[in-house]
Amino acid sequence: MTTVQPRTTSSTATAPPTEQSLSLVLDAETMVDADTGRLTLIASTDHNQSDLSEVTAAALRAMVDQARAKLDDILQLAADYEAHQAREALHAILAEHDVQLHETELPGRVNALSGVLDDGQRVILVPPGQAPVSRLRFAIAVLRDLGLM
Repeated sequence: MTTVQPRTTSSTATAPPTEQSLSLVLDAETMVDADTGRLTLIASTDHNQSDLSEVTAAALRAMVDQARAKLDDILQLAADYEAHQAREALHAILAEHDVQLHETELPGRVNALSGVLDDGQRVILVPPGQAPVSRLRFAIAVLRDLGLM
């Protein structure tokens, strides 16, 4: 069983996540070339369109695949931020209510249990590896059931 202590000072706080900046630009259009009258496909991946050029349909599809991969990175950034916020909120709530969090295997589909140790310390038991947002939600539900929130 692992005990996850609520933070009480900044010296025990986890390091904040690193700052990241992700950007995605993909502009594409078909246009008629004024000189030839031919329909062309052009694309750019730069905010200022400094790389705007004629591309083939296959090249544009490859650019779209690269953009989808970048979108996955952006979604992961959002998930990491959400997890960080949930961990911060959880630690604050546990400290406020003087409750410890213990990670332990729980039976079946049980997401959280509460109890009191022999010394009177209130605890919430959660499974290891539980997503931070889920852990926060279940801890709040347990605290409400205990009449602490």
